[in-house]
Amino acid sequence: MNFAFGAARGLYARKIHPRVLMGPEDLKRLQTAVRSGTGRRLFVALRRKTDSLRDRVLSTEALPEMLSQWNAKWDNPGTTVIWGLHDMALVASIAGEAKMIEAVRRVLVALPEADKILGRDGKNVGYGMEPYVPLAYDLLHDLLPESDCAVFRRWALDFFVRFTLEKPHRFLFNSAGANIPMGEMLTGFAGLLAIDGDPGLPDLASEKDTYVRMLEASLNAGIGPEGYPEEDGGYGFGMAGWLAYDAEAARRAGLLDPYR
Repeated sequence: MNFAFGAARGLYARKIHPRVLMGPEDLKRLQTAVRSGTGRRLFVALRRKTDSLRDRVLSTEALPEMLSQWNAKWDNPGTTVIWGLHDMALVASIAGEAKMIEAVRRVLVALPEADKILGRDGKNVGYGMEPYVPLAYDLLHDLLPESDCAVFRRWALDFFVRFTLEKPHRFLFNSAGANIPMGEMLTGFAGLLAIDGDPGLPDLASEKDTYVRMLEASLNAGIGPEGYPEEDGGYGFGMAGWLAYDAEAARRAGLLDPYR
């Protein structure tokens, strides 16, 4: 896996997926690594987790309804599906299993309807989603029908990039270490990086610049010298870990090097 600054610039320029946290060559290496030894043991464990999520999705007759309530309560059936979607997509990408690909596809195309069902007041369908859904789209982009990709990215542009940007942007710079605006920012930024440059989308350079400034503010507030105290073992640890997803993705894209 290559996390050097700008490592994915060429992938973005050529509009190649996946690119957010890994590229096609990284995926090939993983496909080899899971055939034996530690890699195989890790993949077996990952399959054990994701097979149950796959079966839950494929057996659900009201998927948008289930997904709309994924974060209304953390013990809802849709919660583990959303939080495990990037793992499901990784397994599908490595194994090429048709049923796993279909399960992830169904979730991606059901999210626009789930968004309508829950609405965007209060705890909307993207609250706390972090990178899970955008990473799943990025990983499986080339294995999905273009019509389904178009459905998802139109919604992702409207919701992840634009709505999510408008909501926390009003106050994130005054509370950049707070979990709610930070979580919405991380979801939006990951969504932008996943769909950037795809067919039918406008130039997102301005939105990208804003997200980079927001990410940098949260990095400074969350894990800088005046960031979360050492004793904050709850949201502090969780948010610092989630920050790493977007920080590494921004570094790969050549947008921000948080280690400098």
